[in-house]
Amino acid sequence: MKGIVVDSKEKRQHVTVTVQITGTYRYWLHMDLDRLGIIFSFSVSTHNIFKAMGFEKLSDLLLFSREGFLTGPRMTQQELESLNFIERRHVEYLEERGGRQIVDAEPRKIRKLGPVSMSEIDNMLQKLGLKFRG
Repeated sequence: MKGIVVDSKEKRQHVTVTVQITGTYRYWLHMDLDRLGIIFSFSVSTHNIFKAMGFEKLSDLLLFSREGFLTGPRMTQQELESLNFIERRHVEYLEERGGRQIVDAEPRKIRKLGPVSMSEIDNMLQKLGLKFRG
């Protein structure tokens, strides 16, 4: 992850830092977004967007869009049908809680559902602009 800024009296210097994220997939996917906010520093507006959309866990963001929350809750019918029972019920819960519905996206925009790699989680956190609190 990038994003540590070092302030000095002489000049402001940007330092790129790589952070090794440890833990199991399950640990990260089921992490509460408030807990995520303790580990990572993100803006109040980003946090408010999470709350307004009804997201509670990192897996909610991945479930609705592998491109990140900005692209919205778009799934093809094929993707929706490919979800297992628990995922489908969770989608229904998030729809009800957030007051929105899944939008049927065009088939050419099919996202890959299934196992999530840690690199995908890391990339998503970077896209969201989350900075490690080191």
